Amino acid sequence: MFARQTNAVASKTCVLANLSAPRSITEKTFGMHFHDLPGSLTDPALTYGVVRSLDYDGQGSPIGWKYIETSNGVYNWSPSDNWVNYHHAAGKDIVWNFGITPDWAVSAGAVGGAGYGGKSNMPPDNNADWIDYITQVVTRYKDKIKFWEGWNEPNLPKYWTGTSARMAELQRLLYQTVKSIDPSATVLSPCYTSVFSGIAGVTSYLSASDGASGHGKDWFDVASYHAYANDDCRRITSLERMTREFRAALAAVGKGALPIWSSEFGFINPGYKTFDQTTQRQLMRLHVLTLLVLGWDRIIFYSWDNGTIGPDSGSQMWQELMSDLVGHEIVTGSVKVYAQTNFLVSVTMSNGRTMTESFAGMP
Repeated sequence: MFARQTNAVASKTCVLANLSAPRSITEKTFGMHFHDLPGSLTDPALTYGVVRSLDYDGQGSPIGWKYIETSNGVYNWSPSDNWVNYHHAAGKDIVWNFGITPDWAVSAGAVGGAGYGGKSNMPPDNNADWIDYITQVVTRYKDKIKFWEGWNEPNLPKYWTGTSARMAELQRLLYQTVKSIDPSATVLSPCYTSVFSGIAGVTSYLSASDGASGHGKDWFDVASYHAYANDDCRRITSLERMTREFRAALAAVGKGALPIWSSEFGFINPGYKTFDQTTQRQLMRLHVLTLLVLGWDRIIFYSWDNGTIGPDSGSQMWQELMSDLVGHEIVTGSVKVYAQTNFLVSVTMSNGRTMTESFAGMP
């Protein structure tokens, strides 16, 4: 059962983390994924300042290389133009995720199990094809998009079957191409996920050769990760462990001072809609407050209108939380485990309000 903490905390308490410094919370702290355009949703009046291009453009097509460059040098811009123009006009920061290889760019047979079918999880044969695609996208959207992200979840075989070294090489080419077109742009790392294979994957990537004179660690301005409690979304301690180990991996290669973004977070296991509305609300508050205390600079929810893991239509839980946070400063915050199985996150805001959420009996 999820409940507000009202009783005294048990004497045996382990402090997992404290807020390192006061932080201001703005609309741009939070992001949202949509499979449709927000204007066509039943509950579009949401506070968020960031959108990310995975998965859909509002016209039923995923946004990715294979859907845009349909054959070598042939581009279908209409769906992505619609998506970019909509969110740019709404004043959102846009994060464009690169990846999803088209079949024509790979000569080998499909590995199988690809998240987007065909050869979408395989590295392209030729660097020139990858560079050409990046050049076309960044040139077209550089006045509307300032955030460009590497490959999606490359520790998962359904999204990537290449090596860490090949990923580092593709990220180097991405970084160099983006910066040559728009030096003011921000490049995000490939976004690994999970407290299990993700940390091992990102550690391998960071130290992998980039095919030139550097390594994977050298080619991003922001460290991106997907902060899912993959084993069970009710085991919120996974978020603390993931954050700690991700920061340690970055620090080990001299990148510990970089900002970290969770370009996806959410509730996959069990699916969000398996819980009642009261529990959904508590899950949302627990995860968001925990990620803020742990120091994630931006957190992007995945995804609002997903039939299994999105909030129920008409829910105001997100808006309630945004009203509590946006425009204020978190002055102090802590993440604790007490009595071994109970989780507690507490923040004090600049307006004097204290928000405390807990879960008793983590699975």
